[in-house]
Amino acid sequence: MQKNISKFYFYKLFNFMNFWVPVFVLFFQSKQLNFTMIMSLTAIQSIFQLGMEIPSGMFADFFGRKRTMFLSTVISLAAFILLVIGKRYLIFLFGYALFGLAMAFRSGTDSAFLYDTLKNYGREREYKRIEGIAYSFGMLGMGIGSVIGGFLASVSLGLPLIFTIITVTISLIIVSTFSEPLAAQTRSQKGYLIHFKDAAVKSFQTKKIKAIILFMGFMFSILLISHRFYQPYLKLNGIALKYFGLIYLGWLLVSTAGSRYAHFIEGKLGFNLSIVIIPFSIALHLLLISVFSSPLGILYILPGQFAWGFLRPITLDYINTKIESSERATIISIQGFVQGLMLIILSPILGYLADVISLQQTLLTTALLVLVVGLPLVIVLLRLERRGK
Repeated sequence: MQKNISKFYFYKLFNFMNFWVPVFVLFFQSKQLNFTMIMSLTAIQSIFQLGMEIPSGMFADFFGRKRTMFLSTVISLAAFILLVIGKRYLIFLFGYALFGLAMAFRSGTDSAFLYDTLKNYGREREYKRIEGIAYSFGMLGMGIGSVIGGFLASVSLGLPLIFTIITVTISLIIVSTFSEPLAAQTRSQKGYLIHFKDAAVKSFQTKKIKAIILFMGFMFSILLISHRFYQPYLKLNGIALKYFGLIYLGWLLVSTAGSRYAHFIEGKLGFNLSIVIIPFSIALHLLLISVFSSPLGILYILPGQFAWGFLRPITLDYINTKIESSERATIISIQGFVQGLMLIILSPILGYLADVISLQQTLLTTALLVLVVGLPLVIVLLRLERRGK
């Protein structure tokens, strides 16, 4: 079972080795989709993820992390195949619906799988460090995929999708070799609905868990939406398509560093200051690219990329230390549910704004939104930490 950890690193590497990340918006634009339609794909993905987020977490708690991750990877593979063969908007909608299902079954399950594997050996305190390493493997995979994908896209915008199907297949093979953590094999004796009720009550009546769930959901949703604007921003500033992958690699290296050294940075700064850094980093990068339109904008995006990598290990460690193994996947899935709900609300609105006003003004609006909503969430979380609630 100790091999789970090294296998998990390679699962992250290949599962995140997505060759079409640097060009997926351009791919859909080549299919005559506008910003509103592209954001609607994000919305439909979020709707399906939202609908299955909590049931998938309960499935993982009852039937095992390995089975759930395997199912997630199979569904993801089917989604990519649909995008390759699809020619119409409705096919892309269906593909993104499958992505939503795949993400629901993966969300929280992979984190619970890793934490429970460590718990079997009394190594829970290493979770933040090992989660950071695993996430950095994911970012490395995405970086490799981005560099190669940029060059593949210069040949054909559909070619990166074909290569992604290969790496998803490899990750499926790796998942099939996992061993189920012993901690996760202790099934709840409660009924399915009672299990959910208890996990939901703990999520929303435990003030610290509720605050961190809202904080994570909002920050991740903003980062995901912002990502949809990066490629048009690069194109707007005259950067050639073949360089997109190299640029994404640079961004991902910064995300990787944020994730890999999150435990070290938090050790030096403390949890409170670490949490404060996140919304300011996200708002700063959005503000910079909204004001400055030039090729140097690739550097202005770096604070947001750091926040992307830094956010996950810090917040998931905070949640994992406060919940039991039998409810871990369900509670983390509740966080994914909240994030999906925020994406459903925010992505169509910001996509519509980008169509009817301008990309720059939408980026500025998003930066202000981060400060108006994110900072009060930080204040609430810090007050709860100070009071020990």
